[in-house]
Amino acid sequence: EEVAAVVEVATVFARVSPQQKEQVVVALNTKSHTVMVGDGTNDVGALKHAHVGISLMTTSIIPRMPTRPQAQKSVNEMLADNGQVPLVRLGDASIASPFTYKGDSIKCSIQVLRSGRATLCSVLMMYKIMGLNSILSAFA
Repeated sequence: EEVAAVVEVATVFARVSPQQKEQVVVALNTKSHTVMVGDGTNDVGALKHAHVGISLMTTSIIPRMPTRPQAQKSVNEMLADNGQVPLVRLGDASIASPFTYKGDSIKCSIQVLRSGRATLCSVLMMYKIMGLNSILSAFA
């Protein structure tokens, strides 16, 4: 109600609670298609309700290159775990959204949209080719 009225006139939503984020996305869904980019637990509801949800995996520490003894130690630890590579723990946002970007920039949203459109074009083209192939093989 109130959120729907605000969505009509506002273009930027800042400093809102997780529930308000979810309400804004639901209100925007009635107007058009929505893309939500988030990086934390507070974005989960909005990411689930958006048409396209993109989660960011932020890293607070810049990884440094391991020294030779550290690298050897990590190889020995991996071999001790039956050769299994340790799994990266994903955040709540990456579980809630269909797309996850391993970085902290929202520039990835353009690439995700481009990739989605390219995939859609490829799938439609394959359906057309398969349909034509079926018709040609039926009458040949």
